[in-house]
Amino acid sequence: MKVIRGFFILCTFLFLVSIIQWMTNDPFSRSTKNELNIFVYSDFLDKDMVESFQDETGIKVRLHYYSTNEELLAKLNLSENKSYDLLFLADYASNILANKGDLQEIDKSRIPVHHIIYPFLLEKDFDPKNKYTIPYMWECSGIAYDNRVIEEKDISLKLLFDSPYKKVTTGDPIETINLAAYHLFQDKNSLSKEEQEKITTCLKEQNSQVEAYAEFRAKDLVIGENVPVALIKTPFIKDLATENPAISFAFPKEAIFTSIENVVMLKEAQNVDNAYQFLRYIYKPENLAKTVERFPCFPASAKAFDYLEEDAAFIEIVDIVKKREKDMRFFYYILDKEEAHKIYIEAKS
Repeated sequence: MKVIRGFFILCTFLFLVSIIQWMTNDPFSRSTKNELNIFVYSDFLDKDMVESFQDETGIKVRLHYYSTNEELLAKLNLSENKSYDLLFLADYASNILANKGDLQEIDKSRIPVHHIIYPFLLEKDFDPKNKYTIPYMWECSGIAYDNRVIEEKDISLKLLFDSPYKKVTTGDPIETINLAAYHLFQDKNSLSKEEQEKITTCLKEQNSQVEAYAEFRAKDLVIGENVPVALIKTPFIKDLATENPAISFAFPKEAIFTSIENVVMLKEAQNVDNAYQFLRYIYKPENLAKTVERFPCFPASAKAFDYLEEDAAFIEIVDIVKKREKDMRFFYYILDKEEAHKIYIEAKS
C-alpha cells in the first residue's frame, strides 16, 4: 500500500512540475508540427490565400502585424527573436537583422524561386548573395509632375528640394534623410555634423513649399492640381495620365530609390519545415498575383502577371529599371534613428 501511495505521489509531483514548466515557458518557443508564426505588414498577405494554405496543409498560420519597420525591430528585441518564424520586411531592416546575426541562411534548394525573380532585384548590397533574403514585392519612388508647369526636360531631385513649386513628399524620416543626402552629397554611408546641418537647412527651406508629407495622398493631390510636383511610389502611377493628361511621371535622373519587401527566416525559427512549405506556396505565380491585388506593390516575378490584367505603365517601369539598374539606390540608416527623427521634426516645425 505504501508503494502504491508513493507511486501516486511521485506521479502527481511530476504532473505538477510539467504543468508549471508549460505555464512558465514562452509558448512560441516550442515547435509545433502544425503551426507557423509570421510577422508582416497589416493587410499585406491575402487572407484567402493563407486560409487555402491552411486547408491544404493543416498548418495553422498565425499572422502578427506591424505598421513600420521600426516597430518590427522594436518588437523583435522585446521577444528576443523567438516569437516568429518568417518575417516580411524592407531591405534596410533585413540588413540590420542580418548584421546582428538574427537571420538564418535560406536553403535555396528548398525554395527554388530565384530563377523566376527579376534579376535587378537580386544580389543588392544589403544582401549581395541573397543568403538571407528572398525578394517578394517591390516599388520605386519617382516624381509625378504637371507638364504644363514643369518645363525641365531632365527631371531631377531639384524639383523636390530646390524649386519654388508646391509639392507632396514622403512622411518617412529615413526616406527624407536619404533623399536629401543624395541630393546634396550623392552616395553616403554616414553623415558628419556639418552634413547633418546642411540637410537640416535644406529640409527647412523645402518645408515652406510642402503641401503634405504623405505619399499616399500624392496621386490625388497632383491629379487634382493642388500641387504640380509630388514624390510618388510606382504602384500608384497606374492610370495617372488617363485621369489627368497633364500629369507625367519620371524617375529622377540622379537615382531610382527602390524598396524591396523581402522574406527572411529568423535564426530562432521553430517551425522551419512549415516555413519552407509556406514559401513554396506563396511564390506560386497565381498566389503572388493575389498579394498584388491586395497590396499596392509590384511582384518580384513577372510570372504573376499571367494572372493579372496587363498594365502598360508597369511594363514601362520594369524596362526603365532594367536599363538603369546601376542607378538603383536603397533607403538606409545613414544616420542614427533618433538623430534622423530630430532633424525631420526640426525641419517641419
